[in-house]
Amino acid sequence: MEKLFSLEEKNILVTGASSGIGKSVAINTALQGATVTLLARNKERLTATLESLEANENHKAARRTDERSFTRGFSSRI
Repeated sequence: MEKLFSLEEKNILVTGASSGIGKSVAINTALQGATVTLLARNKERLTATLESLEANENHKAARRTDERSFTRGFSSRI
């Protein structure tokens, strides 16, 4: 299948990335070259999504952060 557009060098924020449509979007956009930031309410399932990305060598990158550093970074930009 021919790509209609490229996700290379794009940053994608996916909410609900621990299951369902959010998980599918996270995995597929990462495999298409996007840098993906994952958010979800369930830490264990979110970790499983991230681990499935890390296990696939075709994804661009995956970086973990803790909730405090994310919250601190977010609140400083408001």
